[in-house]
Amino acid sequence: MNSRKLTYAGLVAALPLALAGCSSSNSGSTPTGAGTASSTAASTAQLTGTQLTSALLTATDVASGFTVSSNSAVDSGGSLTTTAAKYKPAGMSCADLLNEIGQTGFGESAMADNTLENDTTEELLNQAVYQFSSASAANVFFTSLQAKWNSCGSFTETDSSGTAGKVDITVASAPSGLGDMDFSNTMSASESSTTMTGTNLAVLKGSDVFIVGPGKIGSSQPSDLSAQTLVQKLMSKVSTAG
Repeated sequence: MNSRKLTYAGLVAALPLALAGCSSSNSGSTPTGAGTASSTAASTAQLTGTQLTSALLTATDVASGFTVSSNSAVDSGGSLTTTAAKYKPAGMSCADLLNEIGQTGFGESAMADNTLENDTTEELLNQAVYQFSSASAANVFFTSLQAKWNSCGSFTETDSSGTAGKVDITVASAPSGLGDMDFSNTMSASESSTTMTGTNLAVLKGSDVFIVGPGKIGSSQPSDLSAQTLVQKLMSKVSTAG
């Protein structure tokens, strides 16, 4: 991606995923099936972070011209984890949560995250899977993300280089029937003369939380990346992995 991305790399790297945790208080998660994720046992065998990484979308799963960003990949490794959560969204600032989502430390048993980029169109797709030891634990993570982002609205994020950007989050309609709960948002992030625009979708399914976030440098939404189609592909790949 060109230097315009690099001028606020912290924002661009974090926002597509982080936005998926945002929703307004009057349009929160809506059950789309039985709606009982909080009491449903995990429906599939647990996968390691390494296995989840192998199930993430690749360039062949999205529009032409995309490649996996060489320095974007994060996963929890080759064994399941049982460590208590280091981060709890309710106790974090919006800016801190923005920077930490997409990393380990939220009490997951495994996770994987990466970003695909298109240098020509200046589009990107961030994707993540957080797997928990139970559907109840996944529901707590999912709904706590919502509750925290509900309180954020517009805020400022500053990356490690000291570059600050303004983040604005709005609610979007989420497709139904994808999982136990889902929600979608649009966002814009701006710093100096650079703007990023995106639409993200989060889906809770059993003990897994799936997040996809298409974004684009500029003021228009990416036209060739359907969040619904992409999250369905991701969920399908994870369900057959292992």
